[in-house]
Amino acid sequence: MSKRELAGRGLLWSALALSLAGLARFFVPGIRRADPRRSRSMTRTRTFALVLLVSAIQFPVRAGADEEPVTKSVFDGKGADVDPGAGTWRTFVLEGPSLLHLVPRPKDAAQLDAELAEVEAWAADDAPETLTAIDQWKAGTAVTWNALERRLVAEYSVSPPEASRIFALTSVTMYDAMVASWAIKYAYLRATPAARSSRVRVRGSASVSPSYVSERAALSSAAAAVLTALFPDARYPKASSTIEALLGSAVKSERHSGAHFRSDITAGVELGRRVAELVIGRARADGADRAAEGYVPSQVRGRWEPTPSRDGSLNSSPLLPGWGRVRTWVLASGDAIRPSAPARIGSEEWTAQIEAVHRTSHRLSPQERQIADKWVGGAGTATPAGMWNALACDLGVADGMSEPRLVRMLALLGVAQADAFVACWDSKYAYDCCRPITAIRETIDAKWQSYLETPPFPSYPSGHATTSSAAAQVLSFQMPGHGVELMAMADQATDSRLLGGIHTPQDNDVGRQMGRLIANGVIQWVTSERRAEPMKASVAILPDRHAR
Repeated sequence: MSKRELAGRGLLWSALALSLAGLARFFVPGIRRADPRRSRSMTRTRTFALVLLVSAIQFPVRAGADEEPVTKSVFDGKGADVDPGAGTWRTFVLEGPSLLHLVPRPKDAAQLDAELAEVEAWAADDAPETLTAIDQWKAGTAVTWNALERRLVAEYSVSPPEASRIFALTSVTMYDAMVASWAIKYAYLRATPAARSSRVRVRGSASVSPSYVSERAALSSAAAAVLTALFPDARYPKASSTIEALLGSAVKSERHSGAHFRSDITAGVELGRRVAELVIGRARADGADRAAEGYVPSQVRGRWEPTPSRDGSLNSSPLLPGWGRVRTWVLASGDAIRPSAPARIGSEEWTAQIEAVHRTSHRLSPQERQIADKWVGGAGTATPAGMWNALACDLGVADGMSEPRLVRMLALLGVAQADAFVACWDSKYAYDCCRPITAIRETIDAKWQSYLETPPFPSYPSGHATTSSAAAQVLSFQMPGHGVELMAMADQATDSRLLGGIHTPQDNDVGRQMGRLIANGVIQWVTSERRAEPMKASVAILPDRHAR
């Protein structure tokens, strides 16, 4: 029963009670013989009761089909399940004190009547394809797009460094679009369609936040534009159609969710597109297109040389030797935390490192083989960066993390791993250190074979150690309840490379320290109210090694 109906019935019963009291005073003999003052009081009572009775009869007792809908036009914040301050968070590519210029000023309440009728019709659509579109986004916007990123990386066999760049660019775009969306939402405080009409059903995973703009439209438009630029059809056939299909599903789900007006969705799409333009411009100038250039083979003992595959062929082309020069996000440059040189070839320390790999390979337990296999992350997989993204999504959803915080977590994870790959690749090709298989076959066993296939690039430091340590520490900062678990997983990923016979202990130790330094820089960036200087560090921050 509505409040209006309850009020009407209460007024009617009050009127009837007073009216009966007045009639009793008039007709009951004992009461009629009252003194004049009481007689005047009875007259006033009867008059008031009669007026009240007439008013109650005129008041609608039942709220019928002609009852006016709710007409709340300003978001009141009740039931909000998001972070209203997310619009003030620090951004990567957007600049300026205000982000309101990114979209048109919203229509006022009086202009939304036509759109409201449209939303009511959308919300009544229960066609199977509509329900499928709504259900596709139940895990959240960022999580759904991240799943597509991982799928594309695996399907097109993207290399690990390039995959980390894709994850970073896409998550940063969604993050900045999200911050702008929240700034706009809480500047205009437009109420949702459901707050304006009781005939609107809210369906799906829409957040309780102001309606203008649609964050799903903004994040989806941003992600779609960046991914289309990163997966051109000329190199990745049919990728654009897959991306476009997901964008279409996002817009359809928003229309039929009942959470947004058409103008909310249109503005969100435009906002995402504008943010994506800035990120795409940055990507075109970050140097990734020149990363395959610049390697000069060396004939010096201990330098990297092509390693044998299990089929007997040689991995002759080193992977992306120029990746250490790709533009970074938090580090000042790829060489900002370059460690000191590894152990000198032929030294006791170097011999101990090589013997440790050889010794480990001969006593692998089934569990250790399983660990090595688990973290391979090679061609045809989402790569190690994708594995950490999947883990972050799973934990964030399980913990009930809000959309703004989950988007931010993926962005910080993305830039941490991207910078880790750049810094690691800078060191790999700066020192050009040979792989264990090369040294072991030269000095210990000419027919020795590593348990895992040796990747085609220099050994020092370990990419898995660098990127996994960075990922685990950044995620632990955002999900401290999982910190012990995450750091243990990073250590396992690091150890897997020694177990696989493709890295020495020093490769892992130094990579782990580099990853943690990078994570600290990312955490410093996000906790700083002002834009921090790019992270710089002396080579002395890592243990000194013998000069080579």
